[in-house]
Amino acid sequence: MDTKDHRLELRLPQHQIEQIDAICQSVDSAFGKSRSEMVRIFITQGLNRYNGKGQKSPTELTLAERLTLFFQLETLNALAPPSGHSTYLPPGNRKREVTRGELIKAVYLNRFFWFFELDDAALKKISFSLTGDALQTLLNAEPSPQTIDEVTFVSEVIEMFNNIEECLASDELQGKSAQVVRDRADRYNIPLAFSGFPKSMVQLNQMAALVGWLDVRNGGTYPHVRPSATDNTAAYRVMLDVYRQITRNQHLTFESIDDLISDPRLRA
Repeated sequence: MDTKDHRLELRLPQHQIEQIDAICQSVDSAFGKSRSEMVRIFITQGLNRYNGKGQKSPTELTLAERLTLFFQLETLNALAPPSGHSTYLPPGNRKREVTRGELIKAVYLNRFFWFFELDDAALKKISFSLTGDALQTLLNAEPSPQTIDEVTFVSEVIEMFNNIEECLASDELQGKSAQVVRDRADRYNIPLAFSGFPKSMVQLNQMAALVGWLDVRNGGTYPHVRPSATDNTAAYRVMLDVYRQITRNQHLTFESIDDLISDPRLRA
């Protein structure tokens, strides 16, 4: 391909020549450009844009850019919920709602970056309060199926144990002996409370910490990661499968918890 320069005669209106001269004069005198040099620059830029090489608007902002914009809008109160918005809190809750700003700050400071790999449905698995465009715009354009599966598993396991505990506590108030169920579970090494995951399962423990923190029934003041000394992950999975079957067409009861513990799959 011939790369030699070729002379090209251009006829430009007077006002364009004046604009080019003004641009040339505005350039630092030490690096001044002639009319011809400036026109060559403009032609090159125009060809690059035509060929798709020019600067384009980004299809997605980086995570750092999204976080910066989020906190700027939060500061300006531009992400406030519409007037009259109220958040549902179950009766007897023991903590206040976590704000969006507090949530994202905790996620960032604790390096829970898997949070941004979720989709809208997975956010709601963590907490029913995680809705709205403000949070969705922070998520990556391409969610991670593996991360979604993991957070779904963790959320459902914790919800299962919370429901078991509430049911047993309610039955005790009604005079039923929940301790009998607890003793039988201990006899067969079946957990009736969530104890976390092994230290090596860092991301699962982080997810459990976030789910627990946002739980208005049991959450604390900050997401605490509490690894378990024992690995009950396999037991959690089997329990969750049995629990889903038992509660498919009915609410959890004292009797169904007894059925859960008696299921032979949990004693394999």
